[in-house]
Amino acid sequence: MSLSGIRTGITARGRRGLRRAVLLGVTMTLSLVMAGCIDSIPSTNTYPIDFFSEMHYSKSWGAGEPDGWNPPAGSVPITGGEVAWEFEEAADLENPFESNGELGQTVYELNCQHCHGPEGAGDGPIADQFEFYDAPLPSNLQESDLTDGEMFHIVTYGLDTHMPAFQPLLTPEQRWAVVEHLRDLQ
Repeated sequence: MSLSGIRTGITARGRRGLRRAVLLGVTMTLSLVMAGCIDSIPSTNTYPIDFFSEMHYSKSWGAGEPDGWNPPAGSVPITGGEVAWEFEEAADLENPFESNGELGQTVYELNCQHCHGPEGAGDGPIADQFEFYDAPLPSNLQESDLTDGEMFHIVTYGLDTHMPAFQPLLTPEQRWAVVEHLRDLQ
């Protein structure tokens, strides 16, 4: 026995045991405190702690099912939006906006010129790519006998060829301005 053990009455072996007992007590106390906090963590469903709940409970649809973003064909919008016109019905549409040739030219240059060319003759910089893909050439808009409403319909919904629909990209005012610019090109 050492002198230090005589003075304190605790041996080295006893000090190690005391340290272990204190460490065990602190660990148990922290464990109980943490277990008591689990109910305060929000949970969305069956998992006790649900960190990325949007990944567990995502709104999805199966392959081959239509997505839920678009309304059914033939439905009438009740919260605004445009009415989907059939091509035959579009012939009588008239431009409800004031004339804006500058807007029409700008929108045409940004969205149409690369296929239809600067003068609308169907000779844009990428027109030769259509032949490579065995697709019809871009229309010669200078010789078009379509009404303004029919042109608006084509700009809005595209064609069955490679012309895309511009309804998601352009406002109705911009699409009517493009139709007006096409009339200026003729």
